[in-house]
Amino acid sequence: MVQISRPFVVAACHALIFKVYLQPALSSTTSVEFREQLEEFFGSLPSPAGKVLQGVHRSPPVSDRYKGCHQKSDYSECALPQRATFPVSPLTILELGIHVGATTAALSAIFRRVIAVDNDAVWLDKARTKVDSMNGLSNVFFISFDLYHDSFQMLSNNQIEVVFIDAAHDYPSVKLDTVHALQIRTVEWIVFHDYDVLNNRNGIVHGMQVKTVVDEFVAAGFLDCGDGKAARPASAANAARGGGLGLDADGNPEAIICLVRRRWSWHDASSTLAFAGTDQFAAKFGVRVWYIYLLTDLSAIPKAPVRATCTVTPTLKPQVRCEG
Repeated sequence: MVQISRPFVVAACHALIFKVYLQPALSSTTSVEFREQLEEFFGSLPSPAGKVLQGVHRSPPVSDRYKGCHQKSDYSECALPQRATFPVSPLTILELGIHVGATTAALSAIFRRVIAVDNDAVWLDKARTKVDSMNGLSNVFFISFDLYHDSFQMLSNNQIEVVFIDAAHDYPSVKLDTVHALQIRTVEWIVFHDYDVLNNRNGIVHGMQVKTVVDEFVAAGFLDCGDGKAARPASAANAARGGGLGLDADGNPEAIICLVRRRWSWHDASSTLAFAGTDQFAAKFGVRVWYIYLLTDLSAIPKAPVRATCTVTPTLKPQVRCEG
């Protein structure tokens, strides 16, 4: 039996993770259809009960914010969204992965506050330039942050109701983003971009498996992502329900929005999900553990069989204990 602090595990495997998981180029940004449907969905939600929102006014969803953009092949080149006087939603959204800031600008027109996170200085600078071209957006906060190596506690202590996951799209990275998002005490909704767009042969070859991760968390009872249909905005007759947003050329949802059913706790037996992988892909937590306890050839790690049982002790400095 060996016991080791999780921070050390992360540091020990810094080089390993990035040798195993390489990222191909992603689609440039979110589509106009996705942005419009996201706005309609969150514009339909009532203001959160029990929260101090005095002086916070809301605008109804703005029709035709993106004039002339529906026919463009590169949505990042579309005109910036027309802004209403007030945000459509009183909620705060955390955007993980900002690319050049086109989606950030769209989110700023919908939500009261946007916390935009990326570790690429070039993209952060381009996103800042785009925001400045809209006469500056006081509701956008840019943070230079490495999602897979910096402490997520820096972000999770904020009042955040929505998380938009659009960073690295490989299985272990999406899983880690989801575990982190579920540890935010106030999170209510998680939106996964490229949910099924890349879950084809090319996506499988490159390990881009957003849908695989989402399905695992739905099965474990953490998320409710609807009934396989489009997301349903709230109405007088029905509560809002998660589901697909936007459609790709094959009719698959570009993104999916999920209601958080329960939050992540390292005390819970289901926390072993963080270490679980599939026949093709390993979780980042799992790979980090195996790098220390089993010196396996790098090319074999994603398919390494389970030979130990790992549990987490949620102390001030969480401890990983493995047997086997």
